[in-house]
Amino acid sequence: MVDIEGFNVLLKLANKKKLSEDELKFLNILVKSDSPKKLKFLLDPEIKFASGPNIITNTPVLIDLSLTNKCNLHCSYCYMDSLPVNDGKFLSLDDFEILLKKMKEARVLQIALGGGEPTLHPNFAEILRKLRLDGDIVPNYTTNGTVLTNEILEASKKYCGAVAVSYMENLYKETLVSAKKLLDYGIQANVHIVLLKSRLQNLNLIVEKYLKLGVNGIVLLLFKPMGRGKNLRKEVLAQQDTKLLLLKIFEILALKEKYDFKLNFDACSAPLLKDMPFLAESIDGCNGSRYSCYIDWNLKVKPCSFMQDQQGVDLKNNSFKKIWQSELFVDFRNKLTNYRYIGCKTCNFFKSCWGGCPLDPSIVACDKKGGKLKIF
Repeated sequence: MVDIEGFNVLLKLANKKKLSEDELKFLNILVKSDSPKKLKFLLDPEIKFASGPNIITNTPVLIDLSLTNKCNLHCSYCYMDSLPVNDGKFLSLDDFEILLKKMKEARVLQIALGGGEPTLHPNFAEILRKLRLDGDIVPNYTTNGTVLTNEILEASKKYCGAVAVSYMENLYKETLVSAKKLLDYGIQANVHIVLLKSRLQNLNLIVEKYLKLGVNGIVLLLFKPMGRGKNLRKEVLAQQDTKLLLLKIFEILALKEKYDFKLNFDACSAPLLKDMPFLAESIDGCNGSRYSCYIDWNLKVKPCSFMQDQQGVDLKNNSFKKIWQSELFVDFRNKLTNYRYIGCKTCNFFKSCWGGCPLDPSIVACDKKGGKLKIF
C-alpha cells in the first residue's frame, strides 16, 4: 500500500518509463531484488478510497488473523491469555475457505497470522499455500519458534513474506536458535520485542544479539495489560520512561553502522514517539476499523485484536463491506478519529497518533493529552 506519489512511480515502472534517481532509490526500498518481475494492480474505487489525509477504506486492507487460541507456552504478559494445547480451538479449514473467498472479494492486500501459536494449527502449511496461490496474498506470521517443523519451514520459504520470532527471557537461547533456523532456510526473519518496563535498561543488548544473526528487522511492541498480562500493570511504560526509551532507541539506531536492519514500532506505540526524532508522516497510529481488522478462530471480526471480550461480527453471515458499516466498527472508528483528550485538539501529532489506544487510556503515555473529552 503506497501513497499517490509511490503509486505513480510503480505505474512508470510498469510502463517502462525512465525513472529519476530519487524514484529508483524509492523502488530499491520498496521492491527487493529477488521480488517477482511482474506487478499486479488491484484497483476498485467501490472498495478502497481515501478521504484527505485520513486513510479510511470501505473494506480492510490488512487483516490480523488468529488461527487458534491454543499455545504451548504460558507467557505472563500475553494479552491473548491463550489456552493450553489440550484446550482451545483451531480455525477450521471450512471456515478458512469462507474467509479466503471473502478476502478475495474485498481485495485484502496483507494478512498477519497469529494465535495463540499459529504453527500449532494442523493445516498451517496448507493455509500458507492457499493464501499465496489461491488468495494472491503474501502471508506473514508471528511465532514463538518452538514448533518450526521442516514442512512449516519449507512452506514459509515458498509462500511467506516474513516470519517474526517473539523474544522471551525464559526461552532466550531457544528464540535465537529459531531465528537462526529461519535465516539459514533463506526466510526473512524479524524479531518482536514487547516493551516491558523491566526490559528497557537492556533493550539495546537484547536487540544486538539478534542482529548478530542477521535478522532483517526489529519490531518493538507496546505492552498492553490485557489477558494474562492484566496483572502486570507495573510493566506499562509511563511518560517518565520515554527518556530512557529514547536513549535506547538511539543506541539501537547506532547499530545500523554495523548491521543492515529496519527498526519498527507497532501502531499502539505512536504516543511514545511524539517527541522522538522521527518524521510525523512516517508514523501511523491505530488503524483498527480505518483499514485493518482482527478475525478470531470463530470467524468473528473486530476492529482490534485486544477486544478479546467483545463478541465481534460474524463473517459467515456478512460481507466485509457490511461489517465495516456495522455499529461495532462505526463506533470504534468514530472514537478513534475524533479528539478524545483536551490536548489532542491543539496537537499537530494527532493525525499520526489518533490519541493512542481507544480501549485502555492507561497505556497512552503522553504529557500533553490532559483530561478526557466527553464526545459520545
